[in-house]
Amino acid sequence: MSLFDLSGRVALVTGGNGGIGLGMAKGMAAAGAAVAIAGRDAKKAEAALAQLGPKATSCRSRSQSPSRARQWCGRRSRASAGSTCWSTTPA
Repeated sequence: MSLFDLSGRVALVTGGNGGIGLGMAKGMAAAGAAVAIAGRDAKKAEAALAQLGPKATSCRSRSQSPSRARQWCGRRSRASAGSTCWSTTPA
């Protein structure tokens, strides 16, 4: 039994290349979401992608601005018509 079905959804997880962010990304991927992780460390992102599976992608982000994360998230959602995007960055 699955508590959540995120199939057809896109999840942006800032800081998704380690710690709590990676844990959230894993949970969303396990629930069927296509996951995009944003972080500053390319090596950590590569290691995280290996754990997240083929529907995961990453982008290097130096921005710690919540508004920048929401902008990126919105573009990603529009590109994946009908998808919803979440971020661990506080509003």
